[in-house]
Amino acid sequence: MNIQDAYSLVNMTIEQRKKLELIDMGKSILLKFSGKKKETFPDHNLSSFYGDRYAALAKLKKCGLVYISKVVGNNIYKIGFVHEGNEASVYELNHIVRPSDLMFYKIGMNAIQYGQRHFSWVTDRRGALDLLDKCDEDEYPANQLAFFKHLLN
Repeated sequence: MNIQDAYSLVNMTIEQRKKLELIDMGKSILLKFSGKKKETFPDHNLSSFYGDRYAALAKLKKCGLVYISKVVGNNIYKIGFVHEGNEASVYELNHIVRPSDLMFYKIGMNAIQYGQRHFSWVTDRRGALDLLDKCDEDEYPANQLAFFKHLLN
């Protein structure tokens, strides 16, 4: 199973998700019983679990506040999701979102003030979806807009 982008995670079948759970379980066992993690398994990222990525996806779907930065015309450069007013997850739309990118960081101030300082707009899910609908799909990596539309629906 080859997972190249975050959109692949949202389109997985139940069988594929079960395989990812087994991979996570295997990583967990390796971490428990290996003393020299990095040296023993140099080709594997044992600190990244798919379950954590699915938890981040669930948080992204619950975010009510969304940050938007525009570049030219209707195209969006950056989008950020705010969870419970104190955590944000920001993505540049011209870069493929990888599963390892699905994470949040703490905001050190009021979420709206932070958004007004670092982004063009602070909006809700519906407003962000309306802006994404106006973007030119050809300007972004494959499935990029579909991924963010999925999160906002």
